[in-house]
Amino acid sequence: MRKIFLLLTICSALANYAQKKQGQDLIDSLLLELPKAKQDTNKVNLLNAIAGEYTNLYDEEGKKYAQQSTVLSQKINFKSGEAASYEIIGKFYSMEPDFKKAIEYYNNAIKIGVSQNDFKRLAKLYKKMGNIYQDNNNYASALEYYFKSAKIDEELHNANELGKDYVYIAEIYRGLDDFKKSKYYLDISTKNAVKANDKKLLTYIYLSYAHLYENQDQTDKVEFYAKKAYLLAKELHNKNYIGTSLFALGLVAEKKGNYEQAILKINEALKISTEQENIMGMANACNELGICYYKMYEKSKNASDLKLAKENLEKSNKLYLENDLIDGVPDNYLYLSQIDEKENNYKNSLGNYKLYSKFRDSILNTSTKESIKNLEDQRTIDLKNKQIQINKLQIEAKEKQKWYFIAGLGLLGIIGGLLFYQSRNRKKSNEKLQVLNHDLEKANKTKMQFFGILNHDLRSPVVSLIHFLDLQKNAPDLIDNETKIRLEKQTSDSAEQLLTQMEDLLLWSKGQMENFEPNKQFYFIDEIFNDLEKEFVWASDVKMEFDVPLKLKIFTDKEYLKTIIRNLMSNAVKVLQNIPDPKILCKVYDQGDFIQILIKDNGGGTNIEKFKALYDDKMSIGTTKGLGMHVIRDLCKAIDCKIDVDSNTIVGETKIMLCIKKGLI
Repeated sequence: MRKIFLLLTICSALANYAQKKQGQDLIDSLLLELPKAKQDTNKVNLLNAIAGEYTNLYDEEGKKYAQQSTVLSQKINFKSGEAASYEIIGKFYSMEPDFKKAIEYYNNAIKIGVSQNDFKRLAKLYKKMGNIYQDNNNYASALEYYFKSAKIDEELHNANELGKDYVYIAEIYRGLDDFKKSKYYLDISTKNAVKANDKKLLTYIYLSYAHLYENQDQTDKVEFYAKKAYLLAKELHNKNYIGTSLFALGLVAEKKGNYEQAILKINEALKISTEQENIMGMANACNELGICYYKMYEKSKNASDLKLAKENLEKSNKLYLENDLIDGVPDNYLYLSQIDEKENNYKNSLGNYKLYSKFRDSILNTSTKESIKNLEDQRTIDLKNKQIQINKLQIEAKEKQKWYFIAGLGLLGIIGGLLFYQSRNRKKSNEKLQVLNHDLEKANKTKMQFFGILNHDLRSPVVSLIHFLDLQKNAPDLIDNETKIRLEKQTSDSAEQLLTQMEDLLLWSKGQMENFEPNKQFYFIDEIFNDLEKEFVWASDVKMEFDVPLKLKIFTDKEYLKTIIRNLMSNAVKVLQNIPDPKILCKVYDQGDFIQILIKDNGGGTNIEKFKALYDDKMSIGTTKGLGMHVIRDLCKAIDCKIDVDSNTIVGETKIMLCIKKGLI
């Protein structure tokens, strides 16, 4: 995972002492004032000012002054001073880095901020908490705090701080590869930065744009924004941003194949990061140097280039892992694996590739993505509620004006207006009630369909697992060792596939709860049946044959079709219990504009009336059976799939044929 690490230092305002002096000179002057200070709020502010200036110098000496401030603040019950000292101590721990301790002290400051309704301090603390969680790849928690900060800054009309909130949010979405949302929030951030005339924030935003387009391989746009950031950083004499801009320009040179120029710029960035003890910047620069040397080796086959590539990648990995920063680790292990392969060290190559997969998968999982989506939904709801309140106030103001006018027309006019107003409101209420009833009815139907899918798609695998566990518990002597091993493997495979199937169903059905409509796309039908074949590993006693043409495309909703076929096959498996030599055939026919899917079993056939629910909407259902047929019928209608059934008790077979339009490619 390639990243441009952007570090924005948010400096809090010090006391009046800090307005004209900076650095160690300022600290020395403040220390001269300390012996003269009385044990009051002024001394607390002085101690916090000294500690805060030490944080700018990255000097742990300042922590003791913040701790002294905490003790004195508690003694004189100066809550604002106590919160400020907690915030400074939290910053010291975040620099070490000891993120657990940093979060603890920031939370102490947040509690005081909440008790005092100190919204300005809370917004700043929420940003710092978001920064910590973002550095630790906990994107859901980071977004939660950034949105909290943005909500406060919106209410305070603080354009500068709001610009910071939105650029941080944009970086989260960029990390999730949601480039559209990332650019959306960057654009908002830019407007606020321009409004506040904050050149430092603009520099940061330009670097974030460069990072966004680097993730999309749009090299020209990366170069455009990196140069804009570099010019502003030079104007501001900000070494941190100069180094980051040079790093971005180095990436551009590497993309264009000018590795010598890329190495030159990245080394300049590395020098600045080393001077500032910027661990992430150093690790990222070493990572990019390793990649450049590796690509030079691929062209030159010079062993020294390969050696330099390996040295830089290993140095980068060491810096990342020693500081619990894993974003760049997968990238390093992938290239180290390739280098080991070039050196014929296949054992190390395999080991490094496994580490690459491990760290890549650990960065972001499905539950995190789901949490982030929920946070975004909640944010949207909050904004809509706020707009509703504004609209309500506007309506109330207009209503008052209307009533003042009516009052001038006299008592008769007032009574008539009241009757008209009451009648209109009653009509609107009835209309709203009808809409809500319709939505409720639709939601209940959707919920019933969802539970039907869960019931039929998950019942059979679970029953298979329960039967094996009961056999193992109650009659273990009846199973020989070979059979036990086979059944354990089969049960494990079935459980894993069941989990995958549950996740697919839950994620898919969640997206359907708001609008139960199919999302049709082109799919290779052999891929659909490959998924289904894996799902029926639990039915090992049934011989399943799949005759599916390769690379035959179908235009449909993949999950709807899988659910239909899965239910039909599950019903066939149930019918085949206690049938000798049970078989199920799944065959696909290419019929020009249509695709036909045959599902045939040798379960002895049955009365065709049992399939009536596939055609009759009014057919009643029970709690344990009949629901599956209704689910299949509704899903077939949704994707324009025709279904025919032929069950022959003489031949002993049941054939079900699905017919779907192929669609135009």
